[in-house]
Amino acid sequence: MKIGLVYEHALLSGGYPRDLRWLASGLAALGSEVCVFSKPGGERDGLVADVWLRDLGELNRFDCELYHVFGIFRLPQARLLLQTVARNKPLVVSPWGQLMPFHLLKGRFKKSLYLAALKPWFRRVRWWHVFSALEAASVHNYLGAPVNTFCAGLGVYPVGEDRDEAGQGNLPKGTELLFMGRNDVYQKGIDLLLKGYALARQQGLPWRLTIAGVEHRKSAEHITGFIRENRLENAVTLLGKVSERDKTKLFRQTRYLVFLSRFDGPPRPVREAIAVGTPVIVSPQTNMAEEIDAFGAGLSVDPRPQEVAGVLLQISRDEALYRRHREAVPRLRERLAWPQIAKDYLEGYTNVLEEEHND
Repeated sequence: MKIGLVYEHALLSGGYPRDLRWLASGLAALGSEVCVFSKPGGERDGLVADVWLRDLGELNRFDCELYHVFGIFRLPQARLLLQTVARNKPLVVSPWGQLMPFHLLKGRFKKSLYLAALKPWFRRVRWWHVFSALEAASVHNYLGAPVNTFCAGLGVYPVGEDRDEAGQGNLPKGTELLFMGRNDVYQKGIDLLLKGYALARQQGLPWRLTIAGVEHRKSAEHITGFIRENRLENAVTLLGKVSERDKTKLFRQTRYLVFLSRFDGPPRPVREAIAVGTPVIVSPQTNMAEEIDAFGAGLSVDPRPQEVAGVLLQISRDEALYRRHREAVPRLRERLAWPQIAKDYLEGYTNVLEEEHND
């Protein structure tokens, strides 16, 4: 099978570009001929020599059996989608969680205009790749009719790749709960986590919480203000950006990573915690709740403060539950190895081609 993976940033740094490169190599290892169409860039992590690299401008010069376009909310990606639709070739599109309700609410006016222009083209896309059944429902709802979807997630990476990087040396001690990632208070649900945590503290939760990651749009002001107003100075630590080495240390010394996104692709910090062996508490909107629940590697919770508080109290009072979660994480880590993830995509692509040939 000759597969064209189309993503403008595939050769840049960052989470999704790295994911695409590892996916491309995983598909190549399964015997597929893979061509990545991207803007120029210097990142090659995860790529093997068998993967072809082509500039986006060459998209129309190479003939693949199937094209997979990643992302819809950037004009270059939209142009690529239109190009591939116009070629009348089997096409798969990944919205990357961006048709989920809370994402569409953020910047609603601009997005509504953008999507109104593209919706007729979206309706010509017969196959959508999604991360979960919840995301599949969002695509159906947005398009106003059932569409074909297949589900495949993203994989985990080896631990300890940055062993020579210096650590900060001032990591908090005795932290049982951790949020790690970009401190986007709205998207990542940090406001929901803080409210749920404050309610749980009022009901006797003894555990400490650390919030780590890069500041985002005055997030530090919001978080420190909440900590001060709720007198949580001795319970919550806002750590800021940490090195890769310290990130791994934090994952290993905490009991649970808590990640309550309102919308997301499979978040990189959740996958990093699983790689290290740390159980996770996630919202369904992370698009990883299905795997977490199926393997018992933590818990999923509706992202409402009262529900969050109940789950935090539950895990703090049940040591046997924590041990079961901890024992289950390695099994989920094996399931999320990139060779297994690549098989999920290849199975989806095979179904697409079979359906196309039968029509």
